[in-house]
Amino acid sequence: MPQYSFGLSTAKFGTKGANDIMGTVLAAIGKSREGTVNFSIPEQTKTEFRSEEDEAPVFQIADNDKPAVFELEIMDADAVSLQTVFGGTVTGTSPKVWEPALSSPIIELSCEITTKNGVIIKIPRGAITPMVDFKISRKELWGVKVRVEALKPASALLAPYSISFP
Repeated sequence: MPQYSFGLSTAKFGTKGANDIMGTVLAAIGKSREGTVNFSIPEQTKTEFRSEEDEAPVFQIADNDKPAVFELEIMDADAVSLQTVFGGTVTGTSPKVWEPALSSPIIELSCEITTKNGVIIKIPRGAITPMVDFKISRKELWGVKVRVEALKPASALLAPYSISFP
């Protein structure tokens, strides 16, 4: 039976498990700005081999595929959200102060996306690429753009992502 999927219910992030299995303690890191949430599986590319005598390719091989990507923009980021996606430290209680790491760390987290009708996308090992887009304006909110690339887990038995349907 066809499955229609729409809207974001939750986007959760957390520490990945041993051997890059899906993390078990995941939490939302903020509200997602409307229209910024996207999951894409890039088109596969191929190398074609042609002969001088034939119009069509005589053989094809699949090239290395690009990873599946999940993107969103956090519209209400706080110090803990910034620490989750950028690393660094959070000090204090009121106010909480985030300071970036002295050198840019490689951040890998597990990510779970659930749609409004219960479709769940799981990325056990995601490479996080964050970017702050701080529009200082009365008509704009600042945002933290987060890009998650699904990487191959260390376990040969695990896929880079899975999609389950209710």
